[in-house]
Amino acid sequence: MVSKATAEGGDEPGSQAAMPPCPRCGTVAAEPTNFCGSCGADLRGLGGETDTLVGSILGKVIDDRYRIVQKLGEGGMGSVYKVEHVRMGKICALKLLRRDLVEGPKGRGLRERFRQEARIVSKLVHVNTIQVFDFGETDEGELYLAMEYVRGRSLHDVQREAGGRLPEARVTRIASQILRSLAEAHEVGIIHRDIKPQNIMILDLRDRTDFVKVLDFGIAKVVAGGPDDPSTTGAGEIVGTPNYISPEQARGSALDQRSDLYSLGAVMFDLLTGRAPFVAETPLGVVTAHLTQPVPAVTKVLPEAHVSPEMEAVLQKAMAKRPEDRFTSADEMRLALKGLTDAEAITTGTHRIPPQVQVTGQDLLVRADFDRFARGLVVRRVLSAVIPLVLLAGAIGGGWAWLSRAPIPITHESEPNNDPNRANRLIPVEAKDLAAVVARRDGKARPMRGVDGYIGRRLSETQGDADWYRIEVPKKDGVRRLYLEATGIPNMDIVLELLHARGDGSGKLEVVARSDAHGNGVGEILPNLRVTPGTWYVLVREIQQVAVDGTVGAPIENVSDAYHLYAALMPPAPNGEIEPDDTPNEATPLAMGASRTGRSGAAGQEDWWRIDTPPAGRIEVAVHPGAGAKLGVELWDAAGLAARDAAAKSVPSGPGHERRRRHPRPHPLARKDGAGTSLVVAARVPAKVRSLWVRVATLQAVGAARTAPYRITATMDTDGDAKTAPDLPGGR
Repeated sequence: MVSKATAEGGDEPGSQAAMPPCPRCGTVAAEPTNFCGSCGADLRGLGGETDTLVGSILGKVIDDRYRIVQKLGEGGMGSVYKVEHVRMGKICALKLLRRDLVEGPKGRGLRERFRQEARIVSKLVHVNTIQVFDFGETDEGELYLAMEYVRGRSLHDVQREAGGRLPEARVTRIASQILRSLAEAHEVGIIHRDIKPQNIMILDLRDRTDFVKVLDFGIAKVVAGGPDDPSTTGAGEIVGTPNYISPEQARGSALDQRSDLYSLGAVMFDLLTGRAPFVAETPLGVVTAHLTQPVPAVTKVLPEAHVSPEMEAVLQKAMAKRPEDRFTSADEMRLALKGLTDAEAITTGTHRIPPQVQVTGQDLLVRADFDRFARGLVVRRVLSAVIPLVLLAGAIGGGWAWLSRAPIPITHESEPNNDPNRANRLIPVEAKDLAAVVARRDGKARPMRGVDGYIGRRLSETQGDADWYRIEVPKKDGVRRLYLEATGIPNMDIVLELLHARGDGSGKLEVVARSDAHGNGVGEILPNLRVTPGTWYVLVREIQQVAVDGTVGAPIENVSDAYHLYAALMPPAPNGEIEPDDTPNEATPLAMGASRTGRSGAAGQEDWWRIDTPPAGRIEVAVHPGAGAKLGVELWDAAGLAARDAAAKSVPSGPGHERRRRHPRPHPLARKDGAGTSLVVAARVPAKVRSLWVRVATLQAVGAARTAPYRITATMDTDGDAKTAPDLPGGR
């Protein structure tokens, strides 16, 4: 939450402030008062000098945890305070709901709805959502939510400071972040119900501007109840802001995520034009217009507005009267916006960004702090009960077994994670085989939830952001197969790497496997990695562009476009390739007459196979690609590989060097490229050859998951045509 008054240079706490209208009868009190003089409604919390509790509560401790430091603001549902967690000494924000909202015949039902919604909202972790850490009820009967404290301005204030209208690119950037927040909430069944500029906070940080935080998830539902709640009657059933309310919300009908998309469309219309989509003399007239009138075009309301036809189309679809005519999800609407402009990509250096305001002498409470504190309480409580039992009955094993319960998977990276020591714990999903993983990625089975990450603030002028993750493979599981995939970022070339500690005891990490398909917006995949018990590290980073003269380009920062990191663990495949097998030294053994399965990957990925002690004569290797994949197959002997290595070392590059070769380009014994049909390479092998190698390269990826199986077989040709079998470059 934010300190609106002090951040904007307004009234300090305790100064004289005008009372807002009574929420029940509309009467405006001449001076601060706790009760309305006309109808007797409870006004505590609505004025600068009144409080939600009786008397002043500055300095009081709420629920033995939160000391009230300062009042930040108030609204129709309650007040917001800056508080200090008394045990951790860290600052957060506390929202106290008005007590009169939970009094009366429907108070019990509202309290239960509050607990249910708060449990769900507290699980939202997206960076564009205000984090809720804790919730409960005070001794006086107020319900509260404890949440992160941030400094910024409401979108309403930002719009006002900009003269009433914002340019399309800026609206797109802000709306895209709101949609990312909504997507996570909708995924767990939370409908915001009150999307409006006052519930959107805009932050200017050190390395980015217009960073969005969405407030008050679930609060509107707590107050409104739902269509299945018999205790909710009358006007209380409809909660929302008339300027942005959806038609179905105005009718009091059941809502789904498309109601929020309508409200966001109305907010965007307001930001672009400086006025709401519908204007009337009364709030009821505005609501009626939402129900009956078509959405006006921005260019008709404001002809001088520079709004693209594509943006007009997005607004018309988002604000369609029938929910089934709107975007089906927040992600679908965000993708439609993404095609309008590249304004989502935010880089530094183009304009001055004011430094983030810090809280003097106090640290801010973040989710990680609260989670550590909560775990500490659990540990202390458990140990206080377990230790006596340990001394008496040796029950410590059971206590530690309880403490070592399975960790909760993360859904978003937690910064800072730019080195292995601060790597985020990544928990792969379990799958029976790679086909099951691909089915989940393609949407043919239960969707596979990934981790959202951003290549954001650069580490230095020359070094970009790096996101590290840690995977623990338990000893009891033995050897497993690991699937890794990172989706692309539109304006960035990324690389995906798997690392493991060296076997020399130095503790240094080495790259075990790498996927670099090259190109902006291209995702990376490592579909079939062999991993042993222990700790493995995953690194997602940018490949910085290098100019012809060797100059390395500045790192890119993108805080609007997330990559999605997917991980899955599978049992080993008895006849599959053994990753990593990207070099001849790591080649998977291929026995004569046996058939094994490999996986194609991103374009440029290589799989190497090794045929040991092949018999003399004509040997054929057949590769059967998966549908749509284009592969290249080569057959090599030891002499050819040695020449290949020598040629690779003789090609200097870099500033001042012309590319030249001191060795002739080596050729395989046989080669064949193609897609869809079997690829067969053959060569006549003399006696006493110890090994042959087969290189299978992906020339063109396939499918949404960009991986497909292929089958490889090595056989001895017995058709008597040994005379035509080449032992020079060539293939059949």
